[in-house]
Amino acid sequence: MKPLSERAKKRLRIAAGLLRKQGVRFAKDGDFYGLVMKAIESHAAKDQLRELVDWVEAYDAASDSEKPSGGSRPRGEAPRS
Repeated sequence: MKPLSERAKKRLRIAAGLLRKQGVRFAKDGDFYGLVMKAIESHAAKDQLRELVDWVEAYDAASDSEKPSGGSRPRGEAPRS
């Protein structure tokens, strides 16, 4: 198996969280990402799971874009020393 990109790892972590909410458990040791991929493959509603992961990923991206960059300060606040 080729190495996973950071985006793929993030999507698998999102999927793992959703699966955990449905009662799926993952072993503490071993190949976490491999275990998540196996759980997804055997999941009856994997298309719905993919849609949820897409939604969460888009939501996270949108909320990240709304965070202040740190370059601006509220009016009247002194510059950092």
